[in-house]
Amino acid sequence: MKAMLAKFPRRRAIGLHVGDREVALCRMAFTPLGPVEVDRRVEPRDPGSPTAAIRRLIEPLRAGREWRRVPIAVGMPGMGVFFSTRPVQGQRAAEDQSPQVLLHEILQSANLNIDHMEVDAIRWQPGRRPLASVAACRKKAMAPTLEALEDCGVRPHQVEPAPCGLLRTAVARHKTPRRCPTALRVFLGKEHALAVLTAADTPLMWRYFTLEPGTEAKAVLSTYRFIANSYRVYGADAAPAAVMIHGRPDLQGVDDPASWAGVPARVSRHPGPGYEAAEIASGLALGCQSQEATFNLARHLRPPEPVLSLIPWGQLCAQAVTLTTATLMMFDHRSRLEQSYAALRVEQTEFRWLQDLGAKDLRKEQTELMNRASAIEHYLSTRILWTDCVREVAARLPSGMTVTNIDANAEFTEPGKSNKNSKRSLVLAVDAPIPSGGAISPEVEGLVDTLRDSPVLSEALPDVSMAGLRWGASGPSKVPSASFTVLCLPEKN
Repeated sequence: MKAMLAKFPRRRAIGLHVGDREVALCRMAFTPLGPVEVDRRVEPRDPGSPTAAIRRLIEPLRAGREWRRVPIAVGMPGMGVFFSTRPVQGQRAAEDQSPQVLLHEILQSANLNIDHMEVDAIRWQPGRRPLASVAACRKKAMAPTLEALEDCGVRPHQVEPAPCGLLRTAVARHKTPRRCPTALRVFLGKEHALAVLTAADTPLMWRYFTLEPGTEAKAVLSTYRFIANSYRVYGADAAPAAVMIHGRPDLQGVDDPASWAGVPARVSRHPGPGYEAAEIASGLALGCQSQEATFNLARHLRPPEPVLSLIPWGQLCAQAVTLTTATLMMFDHRSRLEQSYAALRVEQTEFRWLQDLGAKDLRKEQTELMNRASAIEHYLSTRILWTDCVREVAARLPSGMTVTNIDANAEFTEPGKSNKNSKRSLVLAVDAPIPSGGAISPEVEGLVDTLRDSPVLSEALPDVSMAGLRWGASGPSKVPSASFTVLCLPEKN
């Protein structure tokens, strides 16, 4: 999908790295799904001027229409660029100091001629202290590259140190582990390597070192120990918490746990990007679209941005889609309301008496009907169905027992008041025959338990108890019997 979108990108960019031995060019297309590398080319550099190699790479692109006005980012070799990061005072960091003044303060040399150098600075604060990173390169070293681009009719979008582009490529492929305020990335090449100390994926310092066959692991570990002992000089708040080794997957033992025993940093190995010109060019192209602050040693040469490129097309498209969706939803809602209104008007024609009533009369009638419905609903929800209660008592009354009297009472409560204080009760007068032995039948106590288990009584009058047990004789035959009262009351608060 990304390869297909690369044919119709939102923007394009070119990265050009001018090294000491070779010149690399990378074309990058930016799609909604992310950047896509179109191709990369590497040309050997002739001794002296890089003009010939640059022309071989640039002129074919200038002949086409699609890549003619694409921004080009140029990377200068890190060996020829002065770079340093130092803590600055908070008050002075807020002032609008020029990069030249910061360079003078860092070098503290009266013999330094700033007029012969291109200087740029970035002020940032990754931790507790504000920092200032300064990059400088002699105009004499940049002149051959800029002249070659001018001969090709190209004005560079930005010129930055090559290590910044290589770091950008590494960050795009392999994110820095979480909870790592500082990290050390080591880029391995064929003969040389580059170590970059970073904070928030921004370089604090970099250091080149040689890779001799058989001693690569020792060289990497030695570089880490040097940087871990001097990190405060470069403004870092802590030693590197992670060591990420990139490139040269053929080297064995570079990340050997035995060699890194005792090191408090997490060590990880990645096949790329290595210390190669093409990888640097890829990162330089990514820098043309970066929203973060980047070095630019040739700001005065940056061509003016096209007006159309300043328009936030993505934001406009998102807002247009949102507005269109909301409009369609409102139209759909309006259509449904109109249909409901038309159906209501048709319904009204069947009730001709409604045509003579105004809105005030209808609201008055509505209020009266609601009051009636509320009163009926209150009555039905608070009443006790005595017929069901009596049927439940008759169904659970043991054989031989007789209910001689029923006294039921349920006081009506006004709407809006609680039923807890209302007078409600069911009193049953029961006669139970006494066996010849003279003892009261256990069915007397069983009747109370049976009534307590009744779902009908439990809902209306759950508190069931027995009272007023008396001995006597009942009926013309004067059969010995026991009379008692069963009380069914509401639940106690």
